[in-house]
Amino acid sequence: MLYGVPTMNIWNRIFCGALLFFSAILLPWWLGAILIIYFFFEFNNYYELFFFGLLLDILYGSDRPIIFIITILLYIILRYLKGYLRPYV
Repeated sequence: MLYGVPTMNIWNRIFCGALLFFSAILLPWWLGAILIIYFFFEFNNYYELFFFGLLLDILYGSDRPIIFIITILLYIILRYLKGYLRPYV
């Protein structure tokens, strides 16, 4: 255990973060969005969502950070839904 978090969970998060990074570069944006939603429900406090939105804005966005703002709204909505859906998973 490292800081109260099981070590296997840390390696899973690192692997999923790397997978998400490569999906942002190589795959269409909607496949990355599906991965983000899955990983959000899989892990607690999945803040890699914000890095994904920022990376997509840097790669494909315009001069305004629209995708990053959408990821912030997605985080708020999924955080709300996670409280209702988690016991049923």
